[in-house]
Amino acid sequence: LRDRSLEATSLRDAIALALAGHEADRTIDIRTEGAPRRLPGRVEHELLRLSQEATANAIRHGQARRIDIVLDYRQRELVLTIADDGAGFDPERDGARPGHFGLIGMQERVRRLGGTFALRSAPGRGTTVEVVIADREISSVFCDR
Repeated sequence: LRDRSLEATSLRDAIALALAGHEADRTIDIRTEGAPRRLPGRVEHELLRLSQEATANAIRHGQARRIDIVLDYRQRELVLTIADDGAGFDPERDGARPGHFGLIGMQERVRRLGGTFALRSAPGRGTTVEVVIADREISSVFCDR
């Protein structure tokens, strides 16, 4: 099942719409860099869900006051970065606690798209999630648009 908002709007606007209820008492800045282009529906859907999960984690676990989301449309790849000013954590110690599947789910979404997933965090320093999907991977995903 795919989010219907992606049928009528850009990925950036679909992310903004999906996160609109999370803006109380915090700032969520969503921006694009480069020349935005449509991606296959499956790719956009996975990036939307990943943005929602990373934002929910930043709020729920990190008590973030500011979240910056950047969709960087580069010549040969798309880079999605989600950075927050929350509490941060030690990924080696706290990354995959029993019963918590958020990070694992994000990594699996990116793996299914053939991309790379990086997470940087430290206690007291916030968290940054970076996803890179190369155009060759994007074009190999079934295009339903």
